[in-house]
Amino acid sequence: MAQGWWKSDQFVGVGVFLGLTLMVMMGWTGLEKVEYAVYDAAVSASSGVDEANDVVLVTIDDPSIARMGRWPWPRDLLAEGIDRIQSARPRVIGLDILLSEPDRNPGLAALKGLSEELPPILQEGQVQPETAQAVMGKVTDWSNKIDYDQRLAKSLSDAGDVVLPMYFALSPKATQGGELPQWMDGLAIGDVSVPPDIIGANWSAQRADPPIELFGNTVLETGHLNVVLDSDNAYRSDLVAVNWGGSYVPSFSVALAAAYMGLSVQDLSLEKGVGLYMDSTYLPLTPDNRVYFPYFGKMDAFTHISYADLLRGDVPESTFRDRVVLVGMTANGLSDRNLTPLGDNLDNMVIIANSVESLIQGKVNVRPDWGAMVKWGLWLLVGIFVAFGLPRLKAGMGAAISATLFVILLGTGFFVLLSQNLWLETATPASLLFFGYTILVSKRFFSTEKHKEIAEIGAQQDNKMLGLSYQAQGQLDMAFSAFRKVPVGHVKDELYNLGLDFERKRQFAKAAAVYEHIFETMPDFKDVSARSKRLKQAEETMIFGLGGGGGGGGLVLSEDGATRPTLGRYEIMKELGKGAMGVVYLGEDPTIHRKVAIKTMRLAEEFEAEDLKEVKERFFREAETAGRLNHPNIVTIFDAGEDQDLAYIAMELLDGHEITVLVKKYQQGMPVAAALKIVLSVADALDYADQNEVVHRDIKPANIMILKDGTVKVTDFGIARITSSSRTKTGVVLGTPSYMSPEQVAGKHVDGRSDIFSLGVVLFELLTGKKPFSGDSMATLMYQIANEEPITLDALRPGLPQCTQAIVKKALEKKVENRYQRASEMANDIKRCMAQIAAQRKSAEAAPEGDA
Repeated sequence: MAQGWWKSDQFVGVGVFLGLTLMVMMGWTGLEKVEYAVYDAAVSASSGVDEANDVVLVTIDDPSIARMGRWPWPRDLLAEGIDRIQSARPRVIGLDILLSEPDRNPGLAALKGLSEELPPILQEGQVQPETAQAVMGKVTDWSNKIDYDQRLAKSLSDAGDVVLPMYFALSPKATQGGELPQWMDGLAIGDVSVPPDIIGANWSAQRADPPIELFGNTVLETGHLNVVLDSDNAYRSDLVAVNWGGSYVPSFSVALAAAYMGLSVQDLSLEKGVGLYMDSTYLPLTPDNRVYFPYFGKMDAFTHISYADLLRGDVPESTFRDRVVLVGMTANGLSDRNLTPLGDNLDNMVIIANSVESLIQGKVNVRPDWGAMVKWGLWLLVGIFVAFGLPRLKAGMGAAISATLFVILLGTGFFVLLSQNLWLETATPASLLFFGYTILVSKRFFSTEKHKEIAEIGAQQDNKMLGLSYQAQGQLDMAFSAFRKVPVGHVKDELYNLGLDFERKRQFAKAAAVYEHIFETMPDFKDVSARSKRLKQAEETMIFGLGGGGGGGGLVLSEDGATRPTLGRYEIMKELGKGAMGVVYLGEDPTIHRKVAIKTMRLAEEFEAEDLKEVKERFFREAETAGRLNHPNIVTIFDAGEDQDLAYIAMELLDGHEITVLVKKYQQGMPVAAALKIVLSVADALDYADQNEVVHRDIKPANIMILKDGTVKVTDFGIARITSSSRTKTGVVLGTPSYMSPEQVAGKHVDGRSDIFSLGVVLFELLTGKKPFSGDSMATLMYQIANEEPITLDALRPGLPQCTQAIVKKALEKKVENRYQRASEMANDIKRCMAQIAAQRKSAEAAPEGDA
C-alpha cells in the first residue's frame, strides 16, 4: 500500500462525504438553513408576480393610535369599524385581535350595582312608581350605552360573516387538552382521518384561549393564530389545524379562506400529515400538518386602509365588496412581527394576508412525497463524485465540472420552485458538492498545488535543488556556487547549513565566505556575523572542531597550545573524540589541577526553539540526578553548565577503552567468564541506579568502558535521558536502535527493565560477536525487536553453558513482566552461572588426576 494513503484526495473526499452524512443524521441543521436560503430566494423572486386582489387590510397603525388614543380602545370603536366594513358587503371579515377576556369597564360595573341597589331605596323613599320606573329606565339606558362588549357582540352578529382568532398553548406531542367549549361545537374541521403510518409532530393544545362566549356565539368561525417557525426562526408555513381534545381547530387563515369560498370548517376534510381538502381545492401538507405558502409581497402588495380613515368614512364601499377584510395591528410596539422569506420582519397580519391569498388561489409550495428520494439520491451521487470522481480530475476540469453540477443543482431547485411550486431541496446535495470541492482544493493548495507552484518558479528553484543535491553528495563548493544564483532570502537556511558543513570539514575560510554572503543581505540572521569573525581568527591561528549534531561540540583549539580556550572554569587541552551529539574534550580544573573529560552538546542547533527551554531544564536536572550516583561501576559526574552556547558535563577522566574494542576483537564471541564478569558489573551499576530512580535508556558497548585495572564503568547516565526523550530538528529520535527494548521502540514509558533488555543484547553480542536483531532498514530492525524472537546462542556459538542461554533468554523477553524485574536478579543469576562454570572447570581439571 502506498504510504500516506490517509493524505490522498480520495480519502479526504470519502471523509467529507461520511462526515457530513453523519452530521446530518445527528440533527445538524446547517444544510437545512442553506435549503431555506434557496427557498427564500425563489419565494422572494416570485413575489409581486401575481396580484393579491382577494384580501384587504384594515390596519390599526400609528396614525390610528395617534387619533383614537392608546390601545386598548373601547370596544365600541371596533364595533363601529365592523359596522362600516359590513355595510360594504365583504365576503368575510377577519378580526386579527384576541377577544379572550371581557372588557374591563368600571362605569358599567357601577351602573349594574346601582340597578341592583336602587329599587329598594326608591321603594323605601315612597317614590311614585312612574318616577321609579323612569329612573330605572335611565340607569338601564346608561348601562346599555357603555356596555361595549354587548355593542361589539351586536355588530359581530349583524355582520354575520366574521372570523375571530384564538390561541393555544401547543405541544408537539399528542396531549389531552380537554374538550371544546359548547359554543364551539361545529367550529372544528368536520372530517378528519389519521393515516397509521404518518410520522411527524402532532401539534396538540394543552390549553386554549378562545374568544369569550358572548362573541363566540355571534361569529361565523374561529381559527387559531399559532405559528410553527422553521429552524432559522422564519415564518414560511401555516399550521392548518391543531388537535384540541380530539377535535381539529383550523388556522385563522384556513377559516378565512374557507369562508371566502362559501364553506364552513365543517365542510373541510383533513387527512392528517397528508392533505387538506377545501371543496375542489387540495392542499398537500407536511407530516406535522403545515402548508408552505408563497408570498405575494409586503404591505404594499395588498390594498390597505388605515383604521382612522375607515372611521372617518374616507373609504369607498367598493374597496371591501366581495373580499376578505382583515383587521389587525401594525402600530409599532403593538404588532407581532416575524422573519419571512422576503428578508424583513413583517407584521403578522401581513403574513396572514399572504397565507389567506395563497389558500384562496390554491397556490402553495409543495414538498412532494418523492422529494426525499430525489434529495438523498442526489446526495449519494454527489458523495460518490466527491469521494471517487473529483480526486481523479485535474484542477481545471474538476473546477469546471463541479461548478456546472453546482449550478445545475441549485438552478433546478430554484427554477422548479419558482415555476411549479415544487420544493425539491437540491441545495443539500449542492452544499455537499461545495464543501467537498472547497476542502479538496484547500488540501491540494496546502500540499500538492503549493509544491507545484514552487517547482514552477524556474531557474531559482532548479539552482536551489541542484545546490541541495551537491551538498548531499559532499560537493560543497559546487553547492555554494548553485546557492549563490538564488536570492539569499529563499535559501538562507540552506546557506547556513552549508556553512555548518564547511565548518565540520574544517574549511573555515569557505564557511566564513558563506556567512558573509548571508550577512550582506540579512545581517541579523542568526549568528552569521559572530561566526564569520570567529572563523577568520580560527583560519589564522586555530584548529577548529565545530558543528551541530554528529559533528562536534564547538570549541577552537590553538595549534601550538599557547592559548587555551575555556569552557566554564575548565581549560580545554585537546579533543578526545566525537559522540552522537557533540565532542568530548580533555579539560583541566585550574583550581585543583584535576583532569576531567568534558562532553559537550550544542542543544540550540539540535533541537527546535520551542523545545529548547525544556531540553535545557531536563539537561541540568538529569545531570544533577546522575551526579548524585556514587557507585564504583558508574562514571562520576563533577559538574554541568552552559558556556559559549554549549551545554557541557565534566566527568571523571577514564583511562581505558570501550568494550566495543572487545566486540571487534572477539568476532566469534569472547570468553564466557570474561563476558559475564563485565555484564555482572554493569548489572550491579544498573541496580544501584534503579534504586535511585535513574534509568540509563542507552545501554550499549559504547557506553561501557573497561579501565586498565579491569574496572568496568558505565557512562552517559543523564545524557541518555535527554537524547532519548527529545526530537532533533530533523524529527529523528536519538538513540541506538539495535540495543533498544520493545517498549522503547514503541515509544512507551520505560523503567529499569528496559535497561535490562539492552544489557541482554550486550551480553548476547559479547558471547557471539553478533547482535540478536538485525535488518536491512531501521523499520525492519525495529519490527524485529518488537515482534520477533532473537536467534539462539547455540545457533551462533554451540557449546555455550546452558545458564548463559537462560540468562540471555530471560533478559530479552518481549514482555516486561516476563523479564528480570531488577538488575540484581540478573546479577544473581550471572553469579550462579559463573559459579557453575567454575565448578565445571574444576571438575574437568580434576578428572585427569583422578584417572591417574
